[in-house]
Amino acid sequence: MSNIFIERTPFEPIILLVMQMVNFEADKTPLYIQIKNHIRKYIEDGNWPIGHKLPSERELAREMGVSRKTVSLAYKELVDEGILSSHRGRGTFVLELPKNNNPSYNNIIENIDRCINSCLKMGIDPDTFLKLCRKRVNEYKEKLHELKIILIECNKEQLDYFSKELELGAGAAITPVLLQDFKNNLGNIQQKLSDYDYLITTLFHIDEVKKIVNERDINILPIALNPQLESVIKIARIPKESTIGILTISENFANKVKRAIFDAGLDFKEIIISTSTDFSEIKKLIEKVDALIVSPGRKKHVIPFVKHQHVIEFIFVPDAGSINLLNTSITKKTK
Repeated sequence: MSNIFIERTPFEPIILLVMQMVNFEADKTPLYIQIKNHIRKYIEDGNWPIGHKLPSERELAREMGVSRKTVSLAYKELVDEGILSSHRGRGTFVLELPKNNNPSYNNIIENIDRCINSCLKMGIDPDTFLKLCRKRVNEYKEKLHELKIILIECNKEQLDYFSKELELGAGAAITPVLLQDFKNNLGNIQQKLSDYDYLITTLFHIDEVKKIVNERDINILPIALNPQLESVIKIARIPKESTIGILTISENFANKVKRAIFDAGLDFKEIIISTSTDFSEIKKLIEKVDALIVSPGRKKHVIPFVKHQHVIEFIFVPDAGSINLLNTSITKKTK
């Protein structure tokens, strides 16, 4: 990969990480430390927000061509530092931003210290202060449970994925609606909009949704989407002379995947797109390709027919800035 390749991709942080992760030989630092530092830097740069689920040790080890033990050591170091949290059966998640690159962390500690000192001056002991904090946090969580959010997206794949994976506070209820269904059932849906606190959609559809809603009393929040790092890493490892198949439910999603591949500077012999649900057509596609990229939920449809082909599930995720904006807006609503 050349410098030209880096300069022309809008997903530079992702591609830079991929390049760094697959070129360890020049660095004599222990491998697990290199991986740890790259993951830490990626989190510091805001690419993985708090709560983001990391790839499994086995998956990351396979994609990077290293041992699982090496990845395990890197994860363990970050868990020990309090940056990641690991849960048996659930996975590994970003717990907090690295302290040396999180200016707000020290501000929060200073605010807590001031509150403790104020309580002591008023005769309130630390244990009572802690009880008050817990009470307030529980009240905050209860308000989050009362929030109702409608999520609008044109792709069924992304809609299903986000309605399950998008965590906007503990227990906030999310109702997924396809953009086309929103248009087709406009009268019925608009009558119910007053029941919701927020309407969330992607930046691509924000203007269209605003026109449809027509200034009704509902908060509309946009989210920006980026390809998931793991998806890009896997595709970057496919030989460029390969024929790639893209199997999705909607053509719109397939074109977004194809565009993301091109924007990432990746080039292949041929890319074949299919939205078929017919098993015979899927089998024909698989026979023509060296690797298959599928949308969320379609992997189960192709696994029975795959022989040697590598199957990659392509996922788009909200960027850190969008998540922060959503959480900030929701926090204001609970006050």
